[in-house]
Amino acid sequence: MSKVAFLLALCPMLLWVSCTTTDEVAGGVDEQTNTLAGVVVDTDGKPVSGVRVLARSFDCEDQSFINTTDSKGEFRMPLKRTGNYGVSGSKEKLSFYQTVEYRGDSISINPKLVSSIDFKGSINLRKDTTTAGIVVSLPGSPWVDTTDQDGNFTFKNMPVGTYPLVAESPDPTHYVSALYSLKFEKDGSSFVGPFPINYKGDVAKMLLGDTSGIENTDQDSSDVASEPYYVSTLYHGYVGNENSYVENNLEFPLSAEYGLLSWWTMDYLLDSKNGTKLLSDARGRTEQIVVYGKAELTTGISGNALALTEASQYGVLENDRYAFDNATAMYVEAWVYVDSLENAENYRKNIVGKLGFGSEEDRDVFSLAIVKGECGADKASFAFFVADGSGDSLSCDNAAVSKASLEFGKWVYLTGVWNGEKINLYQNGTLYGSHSTTVEKIGTSSEPIFFGKEDINLKLDDVRLGRAALEAVDVLYRYYLQGGVK
Repeated sequence: MSKVAFLLALCPMLLWVSCTTTDEVAGGVDEQTNTLAGVVVDTDGKPVSGVRVLARSFDCEDQSFINTTDSKGEFRMPLKRTGNYGVSGSKEKLSFYQTVEYRGDSISINPKLVSSIDFKGSINLRKDTTTAGIVVSLPGSPWVDTTDQDGNFTFKNMPVGTYPLVAESPDPTHYVSALYSLKFEKDGSSFVGPFPINYKGDVAKMLLGDTSGIENTDQDSSDVASEPYYVSTLYHGYVGNENSYVENNLEFPLSAEYGLLSWWTMDYLLDSKNGTKLLSDARGRTEQIVVYGKAELTTGISGNALALTEASQYGVLENDRYAFDNATAMYVEAWVYVDSLENAENYRKNIVGKLGFGSEEDRDVFSLAIVKGECGADKASFAFFVADGSGDSLSCDNAAVSKASLEFGKWVYLTGVWNGEKINLYQNGTLYGSHSTTVEKIGTSSEPIFFGKEDINLKLDDVRLGRAALEAVDVLYRYYLQGGVK
């Protein structure tokens, strides 16, 4: 899917025109100054008079414009700042809400009043953690509420439909504000998300009233899991297929900085004194990755990527400075592009892993890999292996294997998560493999971290390692944050 040019900008502190503007237009305005106009109709398409229409800026909510429809159902108001606005109105038990983008030219809309009922939802910090005072809203609308101590919120007389919903984080250090798509109907509701607040792809289309690119829960049961992850107040358990899991509450995603240890952007190869190439940790925590075999950079998902075309081309981090010693949770994230690999009956190919490649003294910890002919994978599939670093090998008993076969020639955002109870593998933000584990804690291991070192033609970009028990909501958010849905 293509990205739409859109940005939810922060409200500037100083402006020539103040954000605080509430204009109520009693008798309309001159045609030459109209910037937003339209006719409000009922479900039969007939004009409705006496509807109080509100247009409110996303960027500065205090900048609002109000007009009441005349006998022909018409309203007119002069917007003063470019940007995105919510437009809403109500009369008796009917209401409407939609979004528009004002670029300086006149806008004409014909909103339809639909049935409105009360909506009740809830949002948690984590599955078992609620808090009061979270602000939840439809951007630029009168539907705003703060959660009670149980995380519950209510929107009164809200029109049925699909809308953007913003939840503001009460603790930005650990959790981030997020954007969701709310599908609200008389017989229930469901959420899609979370998306970053400033995401420019499908969320922009959603905010501008085009939800054609937003997937829904009406999936065929034979489908393989596909993004996005669904958070629902109506449905729970597995929806559509055995891989897409649905929760019954909204959750805040963890900050992408939370638990992050090391991050390799793969944007710059540095020359070393002995002629090898080096990749630096953007966090500055570990030593540099030494790149062997004349591996080069190529175009990546964002900036450059490290291209490894054969086993002699690989990267190695000799000292991760005890990154996972005594860990009870960990994750690895990476954009991976597999161009080709050998056509054999069975194999296991490391992509990124802290492992020893088969010696008796190995103290393996993890490997994000490609497998075939083992662990239930009949075709080449991604897998995530974990061991405790005591000398036990990376085995299928402690591995999550993707339910989908590998697709060559495509960028995939892989996330492997271990939390002491389960090993989960996500592709493009969606859970594709899960397995219980006997590894409760990682011990001490001095094994290097290898990038490649296999007969694979692949590209690696934006590789991250961390110590945190990421949940599905965190993984999906990071997928979109790192450039998901190209």
